[in-house]
Amino acid sequence: MLFPLLTLFAACKIAAYDPPGETAVCIVSDGAVFDTSSDEFFTFDVSGTLTAWGSATEILGDACGQVDKAFTLRDEAGVDWSVGYAVRNSDGETVTPEPLEDLVGSSVTMRYKAVRSFGEADGFAISEGGTLLAAVEQGTWGPALEEEDVPGLSVTSGEPVYELEDDCGTQSYSKIVFTGDEQYAEIPYSQTEITVDGASYDIFAVDNGTYIELNCTDMGGRWEWAAFRAAEGGLPD
Repeated sequence: MLFPLLTLFAACKIAAYDPPGETAVCIVSDGAVFDTSSDEFFTFDVSGTLTAWGSATEILGDACGQVDKAFTLRDEAGVDWSVGYAVRNSDGETVTPEPLEDLVGSSVTMRYKAVRSFGEADGFAISEGGTLLAAVEQGTWGPALEEEDVPGLSVTSGEPVYELEDDCGTQSYSKIVFTGDEQYAEIPYSQTEITVDGASYDIFAVDNGTYIELNCTDMGGRWEWAAFRAAEGGLPD
């Protein structure tokens, strides 16, 4: 009777399984200098004019892989900071919202944070007048962005929802909690709309998994999410 009992236990562990999606984030700029020879944390705070927001191929060429949208911010010294990003669902299909092209020419600020250590993490938040326009995070072994990096929006890890076994051990997947005007707990992968300071946003809970029992030495967790101001949502007065 032992084998049927083990089979039933495994089935219970994955009964609520919903495959995660993935994000991609990259930065291209003469100002973004990384020292990859050591464990480092990098923060780039940039203010300037949004000069482009559209296709990653048109803006970045082949400088970044796995991204499909991008924007360029030109700072006061004339240095261009181009950031590419993508959001994909659990089927690997892109669900990245269309860029806010009508904001080209606006004065914006951006915080880009990166971790270069055993695992890597990249995340950015771009805003106009203190109002969030977009934020995307791609993390392994933890996040890059902190709560104060994303205007008006808090993104935290919630309660575990299921576990999966693989050759390296046990992975625990948890909800991602988005708090704007209200609080929403999402299970990777999922998408919904919320309001932050009166403006509408499309938010994506993409992946939140970590090993709670690990038999391998080169495996990390995943922390991936995104938020985009809805094109029809408008800015608060």
